[in-house]
Amino acid sequence: MTDISEAKAEVGKSQVGAELTLQVRRDQQNLKVLARLSVNPNSDQ
Repeated sequence: MTDISEAKAEVGKSQVGAELTLQVRRDQQNLKVLARLSVNPNSDQ
Protein backbone atom coordinates (compact mmCIF):
# COMPACT_ATOMS: atom_id res chain seq x y z
CA MET A 1 0.00 0.00 0.00
CA THR A 2 1.24 3.44 -0.78
CA ASP A 3 -1.37 5.74 0.73
CA ILE A 4 -3.94 5.98 3.51
CA SER A 5 -6.93 5.35 1.23
CA GLU A 6 -5.54 1.92 0.32
CA ALA A 7 -4.93 1.16 4.00
CA LYS A 8 -8.48 2.19 4.94
CA ALA A 9 -9.91 -0.03 2.20
CA GLU A 10 -7.99 -3.06 3.46
CA VAL A 11 -8.92 -2.45 7.10
CA GLY A 12 -12.54 -1.98 6.02
CA LYS A 13 -12.59 -5.58 4.77
CA SER A 14 -11.91 -6.89 8.29
CA GLN A 15 -14.31 -7.45 11.16
CA VAL A 16 -14.30 -5.80 14.60
CA GLY A 17 -12.10 -7.87 16.90
CA ALA A 18 -9.84 -9.11 14.09
CA GLU A 19 -6.09 -8.96 14.60
CA LEU A 20 -4.02 -7.55 11.76
CA THR A 21 -0.26 -7.66 11.40
CA LEU A 22 0.89 -4.47 9.74
CA GLN A 23 4.32 -3.89 8.30
CA VAL A 24 5.28 -0.22 8.38
CA ARG A 25 8.40 1.71 7.48
CA ARG A 26 9.54 4.36 9.95
CA ASP A 27 12.89 6.12 10.21
CA GLN A 28 14.45 3.84 7.60
CA GLN A 29 13.35 0.69 9.50
CA ASN A 30 10.73 -1.91 8.69
CA LEU A 31 8.55 -2.69 11.71
CA LYS A 32 5.77 -5.24 12.28
CA VAL A 33 2.85 -4.01 14.40
CA LEU A 34 -0.03 -6.12 15.70
CA ALA A 35 -3.36 -4.28 15.73
CA ARG A 36 -6.79 -5.39 16.96
CA LEU A 37 -9.74 -3.69 15.30
CA SER A 38 -12.34 -2.07 17.52
CA VAL A 39 -15.37 0.13 17.07
CA ASN A 40 -14.62 3.82 16.63
CA PRO A 41 -16.39 5.52 19.57
CA ASN A 42 -16.81 8.66 17.44
CA SER A 43 -18.62 6.94 14.58
CA ASP A 44 -22.39 6.84 14.11
CA GLN A 45 -22.46 3.06 13.75
